[in-house]
Amino acid sequence: MLTASTLSAGACGEGNYRLVLVYPDNDAYQRAAWVELYVAAERGCGELRGDPGAPRLEYGAHSEAPNLGSVEFGSVSLYVRVRDASCAIAVDGCSEVELRRGEDRTVRIALAAASGEGCGGGRQCRGGRCVAADGGASDAAVADALGGDREAIDRAGFDARADAGSDAARDAAVGVDSTSAPDAAADAGVPETLAVEPVYPLNGADWNDWVTADGYGPYDASDSACDPSNGSWCLHGGELRQVRVDGYPSCSGCRLEDELGLFDWFCTARSGGLTFYNTGLPAGRRLADLVEVDRWKPNRVTFFDGAAPIARSGWSAWWANPVTPLPDNSATAAISLDDVDDDAGGPDQFYADGTVFVLEDGRASNGYNIGLDRAAIAMSAGALLTYGGLDAVNCSSWCAEINDSEHPPDMICLVAAGHQAFLWLEGDYLGVGDQFDVEQHGIYLCDVWYSKIRSVGLARHDDIGFIGDYLHFCEITHGQAVSNGGHGFLVIWDSENDLFFDLAAINNGDSGFLLDECDDSFFGALVGVGNGGPGLRLQNDCEGNMMGLLTLLNNNDDGLALVDRNYGNLVFNVVSANNSDYGIVLDSSSAIHFSQVASAGNGWDDVALNNESTDIYFSQLLLVGGSGSGNCSVSGGSWGNIDNGCQESDPDLEVFAGVGVASSFVGLVRDGVNGSTAALDASGLILFSDIADWLDFENPFRGWANGAALAFLDSANRGSGAGGTCAQRDVSLDAADSVLRNVNGDFVADAVCPDSVRGDEVWPEFDWVLINAMEIVGDGIGDEDFACESDEACLYLPNIGAYQGSGDYRQSQCSFVDGVDVRNVTMYGHPVNGE
Repeated sequence: MLTASTLSAGACGEGNYRLVLVYPDNDAYQRAAWVELYVAAERGCGELRGDPGAPRLEYGAHSEAPNLGSVEFGSVSLYVRVRDASCAIAVDGCSEVELRRGEDRTVRIALAAASGEGCGGGRQCRGGRCVAADGGASDAAVADALGGDREAIDRAGFDARADAGSDAARDAAVGVDSTSAPDAAADAGVPETLAVEPVYPLNGADWNDWVTADGYGPYDASDSACDPSNGSWCLHGGELRQVRVDGYPSCSGCRLEDELGLFDWFCTARSGGLTFYNTGLPAGRRLADLVEVDRWKPNRVTFFDGAAPIARSGWSAWWANPVTPLPDNSATAAISLDDVDDDAGGPDQFYADGTVFVLEDGRASNGYNIGLDRAAIAMSAGALLTYGGLDAVNCSSWCAEINDSEHPPDMICLVAAGHQAFLWLEGDYLGVGDQFDVEQHGIYLCDVWYSKIRSVGLARHDDIGFIGDYLHFCEITHGQAVSNGGHGFLVIWDSENDLFFDLAAINNGDSGFLLDECDDSFFGALVGVGNGGPGLRLQNDCEGNMMGLLTLLNNNDDGLALVDRNYGNLVFNVVSANNSDYGIVLDSSSAIHFSQVASAGNGWDDVALNNESTDIYFSQLLLVGGSGSGNCSVSGGSWGNIDNGCQESDPDLEVFAGVGVASSFVGLVRDGVNGSTAALDASGLILFSDIADWLDFENPFRGWANGAALAFLDSANRGSGAGGTCAQRDVSLDAADSVLRNVNGDFVADAVCPDSVRGDEVWPEFDWVLINAMEIVGDGIGDEDFACESDEACLYLPNIGAYQGSGDYRQSQCSFVDGVDVRNVTMYGHPVNGE
């Protein structure tokens, strides 16, 4: 078996190579793996092809068809998912081939054969060398490449000696037609006249550069450097790039594509031509997709008028930050990622501000403490950073730092940072459970400004998955905290102006989400299921927050709690069900507006207003029913527009009692992508101790949760399943549900938008904001604040809860009806609503 992560063929002119990927051939091997292939051509062009005859071979990135097109200078990438024992990939007419493994280290790689093109004199390019005809790689040589496994060669289905010099043999084995010459003219006649430039060249040229947000949108700021001491809004200018195309008066029929396919681009017509902007790194993409282990990947763009390529840029790296491997401290103590070499040689080194640390493959670590501004940790999908097991404190509960002499370390963190700005963190982080006498956490950030934490998975930490202490203008998005011993996400101590979006907290020992002293932030698309404490709790003067799209189920406490002096919060699209205490409770809180709420089947009241909770306002729908104590309770000097019997006193509110949501969710699932599903019993249950894959699921609404009862919303399933029996639960809405699904009306593409999202359906407090839609953030349109306003592109919200449909909403629009308050909105909706 190869131990290196790459296999390369040297440059010896044009040649046709065959790469064979061999997987363990046994029934127990069930997990699909991604493999990433890079093909670089020093001269001459060629085509990259998959084997159309290979069983269960799926393609991604550039095309769904086996033929992925031409390759010239630079590189293209092919993502391949293989579910059977082997597959073959042909690379025609290229001088260098590099295959880089994906998440699965058991895959074996062989450069098996090449045709005789490119070396001249009748010679053949084989294994990176020009050799005489029929003098290519022997079976033994290929077997050596496969780790001496000759049976693997047989399973791969080829014979290297038969292939030598034989195009016909290669055609039969690989499934390509070598009589057709490579398309060497694919790029011919397309001039390299374009340039990819920073939108903000002065202070936003490098990754993790932030600029002051002093324009209307993200593309018209003044290019002033962001200064944390000012406490003003800033934007991540480092992600943004622009391309100018002269001579075109209109964007109609024009588009721009980048070769790696990593960005979305939109067009604006300016004086003298067009300008294309990327919209930042889309959800589902990572910084790791932009870098190799020690450098930026080169990329280029092509401008199309209709189907015709008109101009392109040259291959280049678009950023200049230093890129380096994340240092390996699996056998040593925690490392401070800063400008000091603490161990005089290694693994610690001197690092400059702005360094991007790359982890391609999973490994153990005894912790990293970030001491740089503009630092980033980029981790490939599937790479897992696991705590190495060293029983040594490496971060301080005072403010995360390891080198604070006044507050020395007193707990363990896998990644920590204190008093830093402009960070980027991504990747999956796994703890080792309850093995130490001190608290062990996943990510702990303290006094951190203007940073992005996205695509993170946090599992099996003894205490807290993610701690945000005194966060300012940070974005925590597209992540999950599962089966941690304490809270999933804890945000405390005057954190403000932050964004928490598309996050799941499942099966944690305490709260799913605990927010303490958090102000003026947005919390959206949150799933809190099967936690030992509340699903979502706000406490101690949380003011001015907007919270919406919440699914809070099976928690061993309240579903949603706003307690201890919360004020002026807006809460919408909430479902809270089968929690052991209240569904929704307010205690000593005031000026809270709820809209579109379903609370049912809880242990105590569905909705409780306690201890002078005043000015509590419910609008649109309130669905209640089936709870242990009753539907609604109002006590202790509290008042709002509902009473003890959930009777409304407002024409803007409809209350429906006796509602049940037990059949609203998909619930128990036995299939899907997860490395532990093989251990499920016939009923779909698994022992907590048998779970090996905590984070890899079919969709973000799935996770391991309490499996004491098969039925999902059963009182036996309240709280964490740690130490007992678990099941894979899916909290997407079932396609047959009629309680939570489409409460705002069916979305029909190309038809008139539902009445609930017309231009006059606005929030009473904010009469310029639509009540049943959300601004699409990251599209380059509008002010990017999630509120759907005039002249913006928005997503229709048909359901109650976090799930609002699936599929690519960008392909589905309805015709928006203007109102007095909100006009000229482009309204999108998911094409599928229900699983």
